[in-house]
Amino acid sequence: MNAPTTVSVKVSASTANLGPGFDCLAMALQLWNKIEASLADRPSVSIRGIGSDTLKKDQSNLIYKTMDTVRSQLAIKDMYFKIKCTNSIPLGKGLGSSSAAIVGGLISANHLFGSPYSTNQLLQMASDIEGHPDNVAAALLGGCQIVTKQHDQLITSPIPVPRKLTCVLFVPETTLSTNFSRGKLPKRIPMEDAVFNLGRVALLVNSFNQSHFDLLATATEDKLHQPIRSKLFPAFKYITEAAKKAGALGALLSGGGPTVLAFTTDREMTIGYEMADAAKVLGISGQIMMLKPNVQGPRIRVK
Repeated sequence: MNAPTTVSVKVSASTANLGPGFDCLAMALQLWNKIEASLADRPSVSIRGIGSDTLKKDQSNLIYKTMDTVRSQLAIKDMYFKIKCTNSIPLGKGLGSSSAAIVGGLISANHLFGSPYSTNQLLQMASDIEGHPDNVAAALLGGCQIVTKQHDQLITSPIPVPRKLTCVLFVPETTLSTNFSRGKLPKRIPMEDAVFNLGRVALLVNSFNQSHFDLLATATEDKLHQPIRSKLFPAFKYITEAAKKAGALGALLSGGGPTVLAFTTDREMTIGYEMADAAKVLGISGQIMMLKPNVQGPRIRVK
């Protein structure tokens, strides 16, 4: 197979955990970052959109480092990349911006070098770079993904996403580092909390499979990470309560936060308004997004 000279990749945002599925559930969302990459005789990174004034534009850029990891593993020397990024995924909001960068970088480099790696191999590489597999699985495969590990091998299984489902997000202006919020989580949990979450993960999968939306209020509850992370973003409780009162089927912290996501099949505007109003009362500003799940995965063009 001849390698292309330029690869264009659109990778979506993702929301991890979906409440109870800590580190094992994630869903891709229709919010995109675009990467255009080619081989070059000197390194080059340009960024438009979100992060254009904060993200690094040299070889320490996450996309560049990810692509360079592929080059190094293939033992290719004296080769550089020209990368153009157009970003729409907010940074530090629990929407998988780093996973989108990693997955986009891996796909780009893999195509530029003739596609030596399989999708499963790319998933493993992405998880190793990111440090956890949920967001990268959704970004790479699309849809809603269950991901777990058997020995050293990652195993994924898609969950059908109901077509009627829409996600209403309140994205605060404040940021919250995923690594920081993960560091606050306990190493051990009570048995009753584990059982609580296991039951709700099963309920969540079944509610998606059978479009039993009335189960989502219970199915999105959690005792493993949200109670602790909500202390870092106390408005979470009030925003989720406002979403549910406005008609949301369920509400949860997106990934490590601080974005709050509500599931609905209607009344999107009302739910978004009430979420934003609850935040405003607490002195918190942000934006409302209404996104459909992305069930198709990355969009790739080569030339």
